[in-house]
Amino acid sequence: MVYEANARVQDPVYGCVGAISSLQHQLDGLRAQLAQAQAEWILDSDDVTYPAATIHMKAGSIAISTVLIMDVVSQ
Repeated sequence: MVYEANARVQDPVYGCVGAISSLQHQLDGLRAQLAQAQAEWILDSDDVTYPAATIHMKAGSIAISTVLIMDVVSQ
C-alpha cells in the first residue's frame, strides 16, 4: 500500500499502474532485442547452440542473465 501511495503521489493519474505498464513495455522491448540477438547468434555460430535467457525483475530494474547450452555436432 505504501508503494501504491508513493506511486500515486508521483503520478496522480495512473499511479502504480503507470509504473507497471512502463516496466511491461520495457520488458517487451528487451524480449524482442533478446530474440533478435539470439537469432543472429545462432545464424553466425558454427556449432549448434541453444541459448536460454532469464529475465529478472526487482524493484524497478530489469536484469537479463544468459546461459548457453552447447550441443557439439560431429561433421
